[in-house]
Amino acid sequence: SMAVRLKANADGPIATEKLWETTERPGNYSSPLYHDGLIYNKCNTTEANKYHVVVFDAATGQVVYRSPPRAVNKGTDPHPCITLAGPYIYGPFDSGQMWVFKPGREFQEVAFNTLAKGGLGASLTQEDHDQMTSPPFFVGSRMYIRSHKFLWCIGAK
Repeated sequence: SMAVRLKANADGPIATEKLWETTERPGNYSSPLYHDGLIYNKCNTTEANKYHVVVFDAATGQVVYRSPPRAVNKGTDPHPCITLAGPYIYGPFDSGQMWVFKPGREFQEVAFNTLAKGGLGASLTQEDHDQMTSPPFFVGSRMYIRSHKFLWCIGAK
């Protein structure tokens, strides 16, 4: 992973300045989230179907923490980007699962929920199978999640 600063140049192409580089590989698919000097991403572990959150100090590239690994449905990938809304970070997986945790320099899990039936579970029929590949979005006090089959709205009545 690498952090670069883009510099506008009135006389030519945009210049880049490398700020830091690390051998830590944060994730394959989703974009990271920057908040209050920290960079958050969901990452594969060395164990099949397990992921963790890795948080970097944005100024130095040092790893602030790696969360404990979390098991997800077989065949799951962390395609949807993580999102900050209110006091929480939402980390969706294409399996229809959602990891919710608090931002900060220590990992604080709030919830881990399953909304859609995704992944490659042996018990799923083609009719049951659904995936979330988009990040959640928020309007007021409601969270909207688009799966391949539905648009979900979660919030107070």
